[in-house]
Amino acid sequence: MFAVGSMERDLPRFTHEPFTPTTLQLARELVDRRNLRALDSIQLAICLLVRRELDPSDAFLFISSDERLLRAAEAEGLNTWNPTSGQ
Repeated sequence: MFAVGSMERDLPRFTHEPFTPTTLQLARELVDRRNLRALDSIQLAICLLVRRELDPSDAFLFISSDERLLRAAEAEGLNTWNPTSGQ
């Protein structure tokens, strides 16, 4: 229950992005450009679209434990963190 309570407390800090035709188009491009699986490309596409809407000075970090997805995010210019890496 602690995790659920923590998530509910933190939820207002998260950005919710709708799935749009723009998201789908970018996800398709990422599948080809970065050799990603479909759902990974959707996750990364949404993050890239959200990042475009933020001020450049805003902190933005792409978090995943999937190394292939992290490499793709880095190649797209995102700062990344793998919480399972011990760093």
